Parts: sequence; structure tokens; C-alpha cells
Amino acid sequence: MRYLLALLALIIAAPLYATPSHPVDGIDLPLEGEFPGGRGADQLIVYTPDAGRERTGTNRYGVEATVIRDVVVRVADNNNPIPDDGYVISGHGEAATWIVETLLPGTPVILDRTEEGDFIRVDDDPAGIVQALIVRLERAEASPYFPVDEEEVREAATSARASLRSMAEAHDFRRLEEARETVESMEQRVWENRLAAMPS
Repeated sequence: MRYLLALLALIIAAPLYATPSHPVDGIDLPLEGEFPGGRGADQLIVYTPDAGRERTGTNRYGVEATVIRDVVVRVADNNNPIPDDGYVISGHGEAATWIVETLLPGTPVILDRTEEGDFIRVDDDPAGIVQALIVRLERAEASPYFPVDEEEVREAATSARASLRSMAEAHDFRRLEEARETVESMEQRVWENRLAAMPS
């Protein structure tokens, strides 16, 4: 539980995107080998349905992001299910840090397979960023720790949601930074309230 709370703290405190890409060290590695799931030290591994198994098979020393339809939907610790319509990005050490700092739930990503190698890249098109912010705002508002009794916070969230939807429809992203700051402040309030509710 402490590990997951620490992971959540890192996710909440992270910038919208850190380094926008990371090389992939392997795809659909076999379960057998020196390391569980085939993921070694500081490696970033991708597991797709072609791996032929239900879960990644990794140990607790790492972090994994589940991607469905090119959007990160979950960040958790280890041995996650491999979705039929997506893949799991699994990292250890430096690669795990990159996942936590970069692949927030709602982040649009691309598995880019090139002649120079394979990469996970954040889709930094403004429209993709707007969709990611909408997902993050919705997750914050759905949290039991969202301060629903504070009218100013509720109004700020409502305004940010309307602004983001307007940007998505009009493809006018001039207020993107303002909306991003509002979403991050909502997430921070949720995290602070969660900490305050924990037994001392």
C-alpha cells in the first residue's frame, strides 16, 4: 500500500509530460529467463496480445502502464493483464521512473517501430493533450477526495472542462496552459485530501 501511495504521489506531482519518448528494449519477451517476464535492469519492455499469455509475468521491482486504443488507462506496479485491444509498457529502474513521470492515465501514446529501433512516444499533438487533460480532470472529480463542498473549486473544474471541450471542438489551443494548470491544481487537492484522511 505504501508503494502504491508513493507511486500516486509521483504521478500527481509529475509534469504533464516529461521526456516525450523512450527506447523499447524488447517486445513480447518470453517468461523464461534470468528475469521474471524477461524484463531486466533499467529496461522498458512492451507486452502485446501476441505474447500469447494473459499477464506480463513481471516481478514487483518495476512499474507498468496499460495502454488501450493508444491511450494510457492505468499505471500500476507489476504482472498486469495484457489487454486484447492494447498493450502493457513495463519498466524497471530508470525506465520505471520515466513511466511514472511521463505516462499519466489519459496520456496518448504511440508504439513507434522504426529502422533505428522501437520507441514509445507521447503523442504531443495539442488535440491529444486536450483529451488527456479531460480524462485527468474527470478522474479527479470522480475521486471521493475531490472537495465537492468548495464552490470555488467546483466552479474552476466546471470552467476548465468547458474550456477543454471548446478547444477540442474548435482546435483553438491558446488557453491550453491555463487549463493544464487548473487540472493539476485539482489533482493536487485530491492528493492533499487523501493524505489528510489517512490515519496518523
